[in-house]
Amino acid sequence: SRLVHAQQPHIGVLLANGFTRRQVLGHYLGYGVVPGLAGALPGAVAGVLLARVITGFYTSMLSVPVTLVQFYPATLLTGVAFGLVTSVLAALAPALLASRVAPAEAMRGTQPAGGGRASIPERIAPPLRRLPIPWRMALRGIERNPRRTVFTVLGVVLSLTLVLVSWGMLDTIVRIMDRQFVEIQQEDATVYFTGPVGAEEVAALERTPGVAEAEAVLDLPVVLSTGNRYETTLVTYQTDTTMHRFFGSDGERPLPAEGLLLGDALQGLLGIEEGDVVSLSGPTGTFQAEVAGFIEEPLGTMAYASRSYLEDLTGSAVPATAALIRYTEGGDVTTVRAALVEQDSVAAFEDANALYDTAQQYMVFFYVFVGVMLVFGGAMAFALIFSAMSVNIAERTREVATLLAVGTERRQISRMITAENMTVAIVGIPLGLLAGFVTAGQAMASFESDLFAFDLYIRPSTFVISALAILVVALLSQWPGLRAIGRLEIAKIVKERSL
Repeated sequence: SRLVHAQQPHIGVLLANGFTRRQVLGHYLGYGVVPGLAGALPGAVAGVLLARVITGFYTSMLSVPVTLVQFYPATLLTGVAFGLVTSVLAALAPALLASRVAPAEAMRGTQPAGGGRASIPERIAPPLRRLPIPWRMALRGIERNPRRTVFTVLGVVLSLTLVLVSWGMLDTIVRIMDRQFVEIQQEDATVYFTGPVGAEEVAALERTPGVAEAEAVLDLPVVLSTGNRYETTLVTYQTDTTMHRFFGSDGERPLPAEGLLLGDALQGLLGIEEGDVVSLSGPTGTFQAEVAGFIEEPLGTMAYASRSYLEDLTGSAVPATAALIRYTEGGDVTTVRAALVEQDSVAAFEDANALYDTAQQYMVFFYVFVGVMLVFGGAMAFALIFSAMSVNIAERTREVATLLAVGTERRQISRMITAENMTVAIVGIPLGLLAGFVTAGQAMASFESDLFAFDLYIRPSTFVISALAILVVALLSQWPGLRAIGRLEIAKIVKERSL
């Protein structure tokens, strides 16, 4: 688009000398075809090779004994076609514009639309009109070429979107892991019994040296129904449990003495609200239970109830299928575990910290995958901003030469251009942060299901670092163009302008 705008006089000459509009269209479409193929071909090959590396990493992490990597030509061709079509579509609009220009009008070149005027900031805040002339020129230069300003802002917005989508996924997963295994689950370990047991077996666990507290838990497979059905697990705790925390949309809440707490995904799946009655079917029979509220948990959609409430529903004492353990401070975990698993009623032992570490290990693949996305996103962001800033300077060659011809110092011109470009970048940053946040939210929502809730979380520091990185990239991107200003031949540029 910038190229077509800059070459309008040449396009006008070509059309006036007999070139057809179809030839002009084909010429400028070539600016999409050539870069599209030049990037898509090696990109597709690199993608196939990288896929092999990631597949090997994935299977080794899961200890899959055999890794089979097969090449599919259709995948390679699809990648090349995608890159080519995208590039051609990007070139189509400016190519059509080039083929439709009026020759006489195009040969006259771009003419000033009218006299200059104060910038919008100056009109809003009149004291800005007393700024030094270079600063006012920078402000007015932003509005003087709306096309250039819009393209630069768009480059900043797209760059931040690319970065925040990947970085937001990393922040979200880290937050989900911390939410589930640090904030919600408070136990140090879980002991699973060989079958339903009574209070005596749980008390025996609590008497084990190194165990500070043991709480009985019952896990029951149940079916919740209100016309629609949903199979899940009913988990019962003591009403005053300290082993599990419950968080709703309004913050932490206690386990109610009566009623069920359900995962918030069930609101939509079953079409229920707080206070509704649902049918609860399980091994102990079918009962009607009231919904006391909904909770937000990233992993799983469970039903929770107090032991006393389930006893009221069933009319009998509730056994335990597992127990949540909390260690005494400074206790030896290995010794405690050995003592617990030796008891006849214990079938299995699960250390919460070891489970968290295992989950983190399995998330390494996700971190690597998203890390690759972040690297490529950052590279594309740099290319976008570098292109915008470089061309912004390159297309102002005549303007700069005119300023130099009337005695303006090169250093002063560099400062004005830098101020203008950085102002435009600063304008684009809030828009980019907003667009990136919204896009990242949509990306995370695409992974959601009834078993996994990926609520977007981006750390404030991520926004700050991303914004600062874009500013640094914008500043560095100007360096080649500003160096070129120092090598301009004023006489040559002025002569070309007179022609």
